[in-house]
Amino acid sequence: MNIHSLGRWNWVVDERTMLLIGPGPMRRFVRPDADTLIMRTDSDLEHRLTRDPAAPEFSASISMAGMTRMRGGNAWFTECLTGFEVPVNKAGDFARFRHQYRSASGQGEAVVVELEGRFTWARDGAPGSLTIDRFVTVKAEGVC
Repeated sequence: MNIHSLGRWNWVVDERTMLLIGPGPMRRFVRPDADTLIMRTDSDLEHRLTRDPAAPEFSASISMAGMTRMRGGNAWFTECLTGFEVPVNKAGDFARFRHQYRSASGQGEAVVVELEGRFTWARDGAPGSLTIDRFVTVKAEGVC
């Protein structure tokens, strides 16, 4: 079973490391070249990640929370942890999302939602849109 989650990279200039901050422990990496990351750990085993140019586009469904707003039948989603802002496709569980959004908010108002979804990706590696595979809930209060 594969588990995927989102996070945010931060570059620490003084230490020449990258920090991955996400829903698990913070992870620290060094980047010896453009295609390699080595995770710093207390282990004697090397934790090396190497880019595979032949790997397929990432398309797994991910649990996430974010701010959504609708206007004119279209929806936009801003993921809380990464700040990714994308339009929402009308496929998948969009109809249930739209119904719950309209029950919780006025048109155009931003609300926090939890969902499972997947991104399509632009050529530059940025997310292009979001498909909601399973809408979970609208949070009554809150912001990211």
